[in-house]
Amino acid sequence: MRKRNNDILLLAEHFSKTYSTKYLKPGLQFDKSAKEKLLQYHYPGNVRELQYTIERAVIMADENVLHAKDIIFSPIETSRAKDEEPTEMKLSSIEKNTILKVIEMHNGNISKAAKELGLTRTALYRRLSKYDI
Repeated sequence: MRKRNNDILLLAEHFSKTYSTKYLKPGLQFDKSAKEKLLQYHYPGNVRELQYTIERAVIMADENVLHAKDIIFSPIETSRAKDEEPTEMKLSSIEKNTILKVIEMHNGNISKAAKELGLTRTALYRRLSKYDI
C-alpha cells in the first residue's frame, strides 16, 4: 500500500461504507484531517490493517464524521503520537470499555447493544459475566 497511495482513500471509503451498513451507522464521512492521517501512515499491516482500523473507527464513532482522532492504527502508534513510552493495551480492557460504551449508548438495552456489537444476546451476557459488569 505504501507504493499505491491513490488506493488508500478508495479502500478506506469502501470499508467505511461496508462497516457503516453492518453497524447501522449510515452516512459516515471522513474529514480532511482523517484523510491526511490515512495517507501519512506507513501501513506495516497492509490492507488488513487499514480494514481493521476503519472498522474500529466506525464502531467507536459518535458522529457522522470521522476525524483524525478516530483513526487509531495501533496502541504503539497512539502512544508515539503523544511522545510517551508505548503502554500495554490489553484487548480485554478495550473490549470491556467498548461493551460499556455501547450498552450506555442504548440505555441498558442488551438486545440493541448486542446487535450493534455484532454479538448474540447470549454472547454479550457471557462477556458481561466475564468482565463482572
